[in-house]
Amino acid sequence: MALASQLRTEFAGEQDPFMRREILRLISKLDISVAAEIARSAVNDPEESVRCEACRVLGDAGGAESAAVLAEVLRREASADVKQAAIKALGNVKDASAVPVLAEFLKERDPATQYLAMQSLREVTGKDFGNDVRRWEAYVRGEDSGDPASASLAGKVKDAIF
Repeated sequence: MALASQLRTEFAGEQDPFMRREILRLISKLDISVAAEIARSAVNDPEESVRCEACRVLGDAGGAESAAVLAEVLRREASADVKQAAIKALGNVKDASAVPVLAEFLKERDPATQYLAMQSLREVTGKDFGNDVRRWEAYVRGEDSGDPASASLAGKVKDAIF
């Protein structure tokens, strides 16, 4: 705990973005609550790699507060890498409030972003509609999207291979 507090001070005064990212990573291994506190402000860091690490830490910390911060990151972030880190982190948070936020990313043109949204929805909901975007969209709208076990054969094969 004392080391985490000392590292928090180091993080606040650190000019090198690589070192800020590494300090945040180290703190998350020592005390996730201290790391989450730092990560809530680090999502605004000027360096993209620090913002990505902050998203990962918030995902590991979990909880509604982390989900809310990650949702805000997704609304305002321009970097595709940071957005993808936030989408993945929302899956790790496993908070139901993430479902509508993740659903927005099912409509993305970028297949990698869509895929991450489906992966995170699997984590949050416990459902598995494979990589069938239409079934996921129906599910998040509250429509009967069928038995998750009956996901398309092509989707199951693709999931098994990749």
